[in-house]
Amino acid sequence: MKKSLITIISIVVLLLIGGLFMSFKPSEEPKTEEAPKIFKRKVKAKVAELKDHSISVYSKGRLSSNRQINLTAEVQGKMLSGKIPVKVGANFNKGDLLFQVFDKETSNNLKASKSKFLSSLAKVMPNIKIDFSSDYNIWEKFLNNISLDKPLPKLPEVNNSKLRIYLSTQGILSSYYNIQASEIRYSYYKVFAPFGGAYKTVSQQEGSIVSPGKNIATIIQTDLFELSVPVSPKDVQYIKKNANVKVWTENHDYAYEGTVTRIADFVDPKVQAVNVYIKVRQQKEHPLYEGMYLTAEIPGVEIYNVVEIPRRAIFNSKQVYLVRDGALNKINVNVEKFTDERAYISGIPEGDYIVIEPLVNASEKMPVTISE
Repeated sequence: MKKSLITIISIVVLLLIGGLFMSFKPSEEPKTEEAPKIFKRKVKAKVAELKDHSISVYSKGRLSSNRQINLTAEVQGKMLSGKIPVKVGANFNKGDLLFQVFDKETSNNLKASKSKFLSSLAKVMPNIKIDFSSDYNIWEKFLNNISLDKPLPKLPEVNNSKLRIYLSTQGILSSYYNIQASEIRYSYYKVFAPFGGAYKTVSQQEGSIVSPGKNIATIIQTDLFELSVPVSPKDVQYIKKNANVKVWTENHDYAYEGTVTRIADFVDPKVQAVNVYIKVRQQKEHPLYEGMYLTAEIPGVEIYNVVEIPRRAIFNSKQVYLVRDGALNKINVNVEKFTDERAYISGIPEGDYIVIEPLVNASEKMPVTISE
């Protein structure tokens, strides 16, 4: 009985305590679920505008001399220096004497032949005066112009057949042409520069005994150069011969003026491109050297109704992102032309916003906002 009474009292106390707790607890309003916040990534985008573009073709190549000649001896004898020493790197101007071969003996023999010819011609002059008086003054003038130290003057025209036969029987004509041949051979003893340039290699020095066909040196032209650059077969169709070209140094700190001189009509199998050759003139302020690598900027590629964007905005070779209704949309485009930094594409509706930066971890329908 006593235990039951204690149990009843404990239950009543607990109920009273619970009631007091509930009376002091603040009332709570019913909760409403909040929509989760959606993170929107900021992207750089531009309005797609279809425009026409005139695009330059850029290509790098190695500069080489416009001309390179291997000098060989055409006569035998002791080699003597010319105006400048025959040394690698030595410079010369057009018309300078490069080297010569000792020619005293040949020179004296040539003078002796001229003297003999002069004597033979003087002997027949009286007969010409009597038998061919109308031609006498012409031949007298020719005789007086002959010098042992100069090339023979031009032979007078012989229109009279009888006079021609007479001169032939006297050995005048044969002697004249023999001396002319000797004069040509004598010219081989001196070698003059065909252009302004420098010695690239040297095989013989002053004092050497040279003989016909023996290599003396290799010379290159240094006042005119040629730049060979590979161009894609797709672009070469737009390049025209004689087109003006800008040729840049490696750091783009100086530009030279060039001209397209020729375009190959075949593909170089090593680079799978067509070689375009550009003439570039030397400049004193910014000298050029054979072997330099230069960049050619060739105008001529015309592209119509395309959108220009940074090249790095294209992914998977032909895809870009558009921003439509606050989300990314991936589409395929036609790449009409790539340059080092730009891409020219078609297949985009004008007025759409096109993403112009590369996106990492982006996906289709990702929510985005366009950054200012």
